Amino acid sequence: MAIFYAKRSGDIINVVTYKNNKEYMKSKTETETVSLTPQQIITREKGVKLNNKGLYYKTKCKYKKAIKYYKKAIREFYTSNLKSDMGIAYFNIGSVYQKIKKYDIAVTYYKKAISLIQNGNSQQYLSLSTHLTDHVSE
Repeated sequence: MAIFYAKRSGDIINVVTYKNNKEYMKSKTETETVSLTPQQIITREKGVKLNNKGLYYKTKCKYKKAIKYYKKAIREFYTSNLKSDMGIAYFNIGSVYQKIKKYDIAVTYYKKAISLIQNGNSQQYLSLSTHLTDHVSE
């Protein structure tokens, strides 16, 4: 399982990825810094909380509730054009559909996630591609 989190310093957010409780991207050259306005930071924090609720419900096998919260997160991220964050939420929806063996629907959400992240944060795109490969090979 991968965990994305952000360290805030003023209007700058550093996105760091962890996998299996170890830092996945260690050097500063591998992590990208994303500049966000104060309003985008507030919106992002709300969206991340909604996304995390989705993750919680997924772990409890409450898949409809998980999807509901992921979609709320997407709407929140959309208001501030946070495409990479939207991509992560779309990926999470895809992983739910994969879990319940609705593979065609999962692929649709995975493609949407890749298209959003590919155009935004290249490091997140590479990380997402790696995690997608891990999911598909399960």
